Amino acid sequence: MSNSEKSFTRLLRLMARLRSKNGCPWDRAQTHASIKKHLIEEAYEVCDAIDSGDPERLKDELGDFLFQVIFHAQLAKERGAFDINGVLETSYKKMVRRHPHVFGRRKASGPDEAYRRWQEKKDLEAPHKGKKGLLKGIPDSLPALLKAEKVIKRAEWRGLEWKNKKSRGTKDIGDMLFNIVDLARQKGVVAEEALDKAVKKFAGRFSQG
Repeated sequence: MSNSEKSFTRLLRLMARLRSKNGCPWDRAQTHASIKKHLIEEAYEVCDAIDSGDPERLKDELGDFLFQVIFHAQLAKERGAFDINGVLETSYKKMVRRHPHVFGRRKASGPDEAYRRWQEKKDLEAPHKGKKGLLKGIPDSLPALLKAEKVIKRAEWRGLEWKNKKSRGTKDIGDMLFNIVDLARQKGVVAEEALDKAVKKFAGRFSQG
């Protein structure tokens, strides 16, 4: 057994102990729903670590995020739904299936085509099969700016690219924001990140002195 396998197994056993009869009262009381917010929080902390450029911080935050995955797998195992092995096997098969340009004969000409083929395979999977529209397969809980970017990109793939027009007396703020998201996309800027930087810049003006 490799060091990675030993470390992973040790972490699984730790999680099982925390959930055992003589484990941690807080861990024993949790459900998928109750720790959902922690999974989201840890994901954002991983993003902050990436932005920091600190590898030690990233390593730490990735460990916290991984533990959340293991926590959910343990909860599922206890009720006989699936275990971490099922999660790993499903992920492996899915990634092979979604990369026909790597594991098949058709090669992708570049990143954009590779992503499009990945998305096409995703749309054919059970949770998304049969659904129609540009929102197909996009999580409802995804932040609006990120959702808009995905919708615009899909529209472009279908030849329905959103035409970024100047708002002429429009009272619909939503349309204006949608136009801004498309403008950012054309400039190669992630709207969500741009807005976040603007907020921090604005806040910084009032945190000095």
